[in-house]
Parts: sequence; C-alpha cells; structure tokens
Amino acid sequence: PGTENIVVVFSYEVWYQGRSLSKEPEIVASGWAEAVHEEVKAMLRPVDARGWSCESYSERVAFLELMEAAREELGEDCLPEMEGWVRLYHSHHTSVTGMGILCQFRRQAPKVRIELDFDSAWYTWAGEPRQFTALSDQEESLYYYS
Repeated sequence: PGTENIVVVFSYEVWYQGRSLSKEPEIVASGWAEAVHEEVKAMLRPVDARGWSCESYSERVAFLELMEAAREELGEDCLPEMEGWVRLYHSHHTSVTGMGILCQFRRQAPKVRIELDFDSAWYTWAGEPRQFTALSDQEESLYYYS
C-alpha cells in the first residue's frame, strides 16, 4: 500500500446549540481537500515524517471536510463546544503522522469522541489475509524489527 491507495471509512454525528450534523459511513480517499478553506486547513497542520508530508492523507482529508462542514452548518465558532462522535476505520495501521492529525482535531474539538479501528494493509485487508505480501524468502513476522 501507498498513501494514494490507503483509505478511511468515516462517519460522524456532532451537535452544537441544538443543531446537528451527521454523515453515514463513507470512503474517503487521499487527496488535497480542495473544497476546504485555507483557514480550516491551517487547523490541522500536515506532519512531515520520513521526508514526506501527510498533507494528502485520507484521515486528514476526512477531518478537514468534517471541520469545514461543521463551520458552515453550525457556525464558525462551533468547534470548541461541539459534541458528538467520529468513527474512523483506517485501511492501514495509523501512523505517527495520522495520530498527530487525531491529536490536532481533538485540540480543536475536545468534546468530540474519536473511535478508531484499522487493518494492517501490509498483511490484511478488511480482516482477510493478503496472499501476495512477501517481505523476504524467510517466513514473514509481525516482529520483523525485533
């Protein structure tokens, strides 16, 4: 897997001052979140790790789109007091950069609960083993680095 084919399934229900906003589970691919205002993009700064940026990571795109929708529907100042939940399934284990995005979102919307699940796309896809993965001629091990 590469960043261009790692996706998240994202859903949420949030509310603020008696108004709510929700999204059924939807696949979000990596991309540039072009419909999101620069002011909102600045709230979730891309984390540079291992020489490349997470600017286009699917989890960042999903959270940016939620923040943009919330500010449009619930008001520009809604995030600090907005309540609710977000569910995110990641097709790959969540990286340090992805965790940085989650932490930044939590700082912006501290009352929104985040539920996260993931696969390790190197070895499984939706819980099923990937037959084509081979790191070497030796038996594969999840403890490769130990």
